[in-house]
Amino acid sequence: LSADQKAELNLPSTSIASAVTKVPFDAMLESAHELEVGDIITAVNGVSENSVYQEVSLYIKLFHRSGDTVTLTVLREGETINMPLNTKRIYFRRMEN
Repeated sequence: LSADQKAELNLPSTSIASAVTKVPFDAMLESAHELEVGDIITAVNGVSENSVYQEVSLYIKLFHRSGDTVTLTVLREGETINMPLNTKRIYFRRMEN
């Protein structure tokens, strides 16, 4: 989200908030999540701010292993919802410590 969009939602400028603009078909088939277009993800596993990485997908790729399940905090139609997201295993992503 832009700084103006974050301000409209009373989110800090360092928020990792991102809007869902599309839902990949394979994610629906794999039941990876229940996100819908228009949802706004405001936190991942309770983390809502990062001064360097301010995009949810990048934050997940950098701080969570491939195949992990994370909990997203989502704004949907004015309501806050917590939901799981199963990250996809990708061969070039970190899988072990």
